Amino acid sequence: MRPRLRRTQRAPDPAGEFLTSLDTVDALDIDLVLAGHGRPVRDAPGLIEGNRREVANGIDRIRRALEGNDLTAYEIVPKLLGVDELSPMQINWGLSITLSYLRHMELRAEVESSAGDGFERWSLAAAA
Repeated sequence: MRPRLRRTQRAPDPAGEFLTSLDTVDALDIDLVLAGHGRPVRDAPGLIEGNRREVANGIDRIRRALEGNDLTAYEIVPKLLGVDELSPMQINWGLSITLSYLRHMELRAEVESSAGDGFERWSLAAAA
């Protein structure tokens, strides 16, 4: 269960903030990207587009997993990652990504959550 926010508080949206940061970087005239990890990249527009595409693909995989299903975030992880046998590290990383995408989709009214059985389950919103 997530804590309820007061009307004056801004709901966190890690995936949305990441996409916004890509828009900010895309507007800059840069030739070289020096990320915190990995090798330098000379194709900033390609890197930005690749990241946007990865987020869109992840959200699409979650949307397909939820078609006709009410699932917990834990149940969505293997569908997002495309792997049935997950290591503890993959589960941890996959849950973080899954919850980020679900929150982004929830803020866009694409999914909704319920906790009727004591577990937070996610489903596609009626209008999605």
